Amino acid sequence: MTVTEFTYQEKTCLRCGKQFIVQDPDEYVFKRQVHGGNRYFCSWGCLRLWDAQRGTKGERREKMIQAIKDGLTVNEIAELLQIDKSTIVYWKNKLEKEEKD
Repeated sequence: MTVTEFTYQEKTCLRCGKQFIVQDPDEYVFKRQVHGGNRYFCSWGCLRLWDAQRGTKGERREKMIQAIKDGLTVNEIAELLQIDKSTIVYWKNKLEKEEKD
């Protein structure tokens, strides 16, 4: 008789904070990439609510540009809008270059 080993990882839902078990994180479907890493959700419902709260890519970009103009730091914007820091730095540099021209 062969004994199969089960491996799992405990994750916390990014939206509701519920803890749940994931057998294979690479195959798990309720996830999004945030800040260069995967963030996990306990259910399809939590994933969709999180997506809806974030808004579309264009809406997030507009919020980010406004936050840059309001003088927030890169870290503050990344935390507030859940956007990768490299994206914020790119737009910050682009806006500064446009102001100089």
